[in-house]
Amino acid sequence: MSKLHRQKRLAVGATLGGYRIEGQLGEGGMGVVYQAVQLSLKRPVALKLLTTELAFDQESRERFVQEGILAARIQHPNVVRVLEVGEVEHRLFIAYELISEPTLRYRLDRDVVLPVETAIDIAHVCADVLAMLHESGILHRDLKPENIFHSDERGPLVADLGIAKDLMTDSVSTRQGFILGTPAYMAPELGEGKPASAASDLYALATVLFECLCGRTPYQSKDPHALLRLQMQADIPPISQYRSGLPSGFDRFFRRALAKNRKERFKDARGFQRGLKSARSGRSESIDRTVLTDRSIKVPSLAPVTVHQPASQASSAKARGEPRPPAWILPAFVFALVLTAAGVAAYLRTPAAPATAVTSAGTSPEAPSKAAEEARAEERRAEALRIESSQALQSAMSRLATVGRETHEAHLANARDPKSINSGLVLQHLFESWRRSIPPVQQALRVLGELAGTGDREAPVMAGRLLLEVFLIYDFGKIQVWDDLTAHEEAKDPAWSVFGFLSLSSISSGLQKQVSKEAMGLLKTLPKELIRSDSPVWQVGFLGLRALSRYALHPKDIKTLSSDVRLRTRNQIPDLELRGTPGPDELTMLSVLLRTLVFMGSKKPIDELTEKVFLRFEGISRTALLHPGEELALYELHRARARVLLYTNVSENDRYDKLEEQLAAWTTLRDRLIRRWPFDPREPPPPGAGGAAVDMLDMQIRRLEECRSLARISARKSDHDVPPEPKR
Repeated sequence: MSKLHRQKRLAVGATLGGYRIEGQLGEGGMGVVYQAVQLSLKRPVALKLLTTELAFDQESRERFVQEGILAARIQHPNVVRVLEVGEVEHRLFIAYELISEPTLRYRLDRDVVLPVETAIDIAHVCADVLAMLHESGILHRDLKPENIFHSDERGPLVADLGIAKDLMTDSVSTRQGFILGTPAYMAPELGEGKPASAASDLYALATVLFECLCGRTPYQSKDPHALLRLQMQADIPPISQYRSGLPSGFDRFFRRALAKNRKERFKDARGFQRGLKSARSGRSESIDRTVLTDRSIKVPSLAPVTVHQPASQASSAKARGEPRPPAWILPAFVFALVLTAAGVAAYLRTPAAPATAVTSAGTSPEAPSKAAEEARAEERRAEALRIESSQALQSAMSRLATVGRETHEAHLANARDPKSINSGLVLQHLFESWRRSIPPVQQALRVLGELAGTGDREAPVMAGRLLLEVFLIYDFGKIQVWDDLTAHEEAKDPAWSVFGFLSLSSISSGLQKQVSKEAMGLLKTLPKELIRSDSPVWQVGFLGLRALSRYALHPKDIKTLSSDVRLRTRNQIPDLELRGTPGPDELTMLSVLLRTLVFMGSKKPIDELTEKVFLRFEGISRTALLHPGEELALYELHRARARVLLYTNVSENDRYDKLEEQLAAWTTLRDRLIRRWPFDPREPPPPGAGGAAVDMLDMQIRRLEECRSLARISARKSDHDVPPEPKR
């Protein structure tokens, strides 16, 4: 971004039309979105401003204002609400309610695929919103994961009517040959230059659902023109090809929802919902061949809607060039009908069977309906548990994030004045903050255990991610607190490096015993449905929690735990392909596995497990620019080795040598994270970076802070200065 371009952005603290700017949220082709506060009501908002480049372009101004007008006209709980449309010094703005939760794109980047029921619920709600839009005479024209938010209170929320079309007034025209939308979600007819319709909105929604279920859109290409050609010409891929275990009805559903000819798709959003319901239940839907045109959208100010009735089967077959049925079909059908009527009449003359009669299968006629009702009740219970577990999981993760933030803020405050802190109070503060996260974690695990009991395979994965974060939040916090303690002891006594670290070790062991006691209590309350899970994410998270309980175990149990940690790590790490660009989940699992080995003091297994990886990776890591996931994996491997340098019995001179080795290791890793990261860690990710990129950046920043702390600790112990950080 050029210097001139940056100057056009509003600075934090600036005011515009009664709104104070708090920061930038994002930007698009027409506008920049800021987080702001409406001063009159003291409420947070998302403030969208038309860019200065388009401030005097009449068509852009009309389109921008229309976005606000259309959004304000829709009264639906799952549409992001417009609060105000205004203008200050030729700058148009729209104030929206601020949605703090991430977009569906962020979730897909993080999780890749969603649970089937979650994906269906999102599609169902979005279809309901489209039904309301279409009935109000509005087309969305840009439905995609980036424009779908999630609210814990209201569920999925549809946003961004920036290129929506008002069929009632059509006051803003689209230039001839100018295509609006996002190619991956555009219906085939749009690529041909035909006008948008309700069918093209539903095509986009079907594409979003396909991506939620499979982790990819039906057609993929980096070239937008090639992608549009695929939309128009390529066969519809069976969804079962990308995700197994779905009812067969989903293939039928997508064949219709993604049909090339818009007349063959669902006639409206309600039909889309019914088709989705049929696909979920595995039933074959009754195909309604009603033609879908713009007249299928209800427009209050237009003439009554004309519904096109299906043509006869004979004329349809003739139009398709199919052979007509043989002449004997009709008489045979009439004969069969007569026989059926006679059978019914004979049956009605037969005395009624007793009410208590049973079928040949030995069950009463009411049994099937009772079983179906029980199945529906079980599904309703599972759905309620999904909602409850999602809320509980978010609460627990939010609390853990607060622990990390509080620890880091205290760390920064202590660094400004190390003499003022008290070692015991610092340790106790970390423990109390971490302990307050245990009740919401326990509640989330309880609900996820119940959900796992219904057969939901995503529940153990979510529970595993939670335990991974429990372990890592404590491990990162412990390093920062150790940095505080060593700074305090050095400031108090310049000769501290000789013997001071021994007294600190005894102080911190008291903290570890308290943490282990809490971890043991949490272990005892884990639901058995989770403990039995074979999910790798759960197994590694469970292992991390067991490692935290080490100081509450008997010596025999510690030995068993050490063996288990070594075995599980040996089975997991060799499978990691560093050139395979590991994602956030794989990196988090690798981190916890290696850190549990460090936690247990297992130096030899670390050397054995990482040797082959380093040998395979050594020639690449020195010269090639690596994917962020590869950089972080390399960091964890080096960190594990450096952390256990002092775990063997060494003489005093050897100890100083090892401390110098550690200092060199931390500064090398620190410098590599700064120099070789794809973008500057001191700045936000570049525009267009997905949720995975944001997660990677967050991991890198946490590990960079960890490196800095570990380098300072090693320098104090060895009585050295930390080398200055390099420039990018």
